[in-house]
Amino acid sequence: MEELFQLGHESSEPADINLCIFLHLKEFLVIDRRDPGTSIFHLDSTTIFDESFISKVEEGFASILREPCEHPFVQFMDLPLRLEEHFREMAIAKILEHLDRGITIDGPPNIAVYVIGGPSGDMGPQDVHLACRSLLGEHSSSAVMEELSGLLAQLMKQEHRVIRNLNREEIREMLGDQSPNFFTLWERRN
Repeated sequence: MEELFQLGHESSEPADINLCIFLHLKEFLVIDRRDPGTSIFHLDSTTIFDESFISKVEEGFASILREPCEHPFVQFMDLPLRLEEHFREMAIAKILEHLDRGITIDGPPNIAVYVIGGPSGDMGPQDVHLACRSLLGEHSSSAVMEELSGLLAQLMKQEHRVIRNLNREEIREMLGDQSPNFFTLWERRN
């Protein structure tokens, strides 16, 4: 599964499959550049993270926990990383299964994952267009470019709105002494 991510792989060509994940949304985008032509999928995470997915993750986690080892403390300290790797592999496999378009290729596709959040919501139309161009490549059709630009801009605005609302809520909690993330250096108690 490591070869799917091509860690450290640099190329001027966009990946075969690009995942655009929005941290605070259930929706995500998949840009599949494999033949026959580029396809854009606007997916809901609930279609991927269904009951069968959760069962497979649980089975894999149980298997990882039960692996015999000589150094149990090291194994347990390594558990979060191994669980993350297992979850990532299962999620990519489920997305590829969902995208199955009868495409036959030599070897696994090159996959890029873009996590979108924070300041990306402030991107203007020109920046969104440049981002889409890098995801699609130079020779993509204007119809596909328009579709991706519209979807990406829409989801980025939704992400930005959610973050803004979360920040407001956090400030309200802070001002109301309800947040464990903030504290008063000097408090007058009379």
